[in-house]
Amino acid sequence: MSDRFWGDMPVQCFFSELLLKDVLEIYYSHPAAWSEIGFGGPASPRGYVRTGFDERDPWEAEPADV
Repeated sequence: MSDRFWGDMPVQCFFSELLLKDVLEIYYSHPAAWSEIGFGGPASPRGYVRTGFDERDPWEAEPADV
């Protein structure tokens, strides 16, 4: 890769503005990490019926008290 693209970028900027965001996006896009952030998965194929604040569909689990 040429220095004309990366040569003037400060190392801290590369890490915080580019690399860190890409790594987090890739990690949390995997279904194995979804439960870590409380994401129940995509709505399809069954879809979500109750979309109001603090409403759950019958098949969704109650939140655990931590």
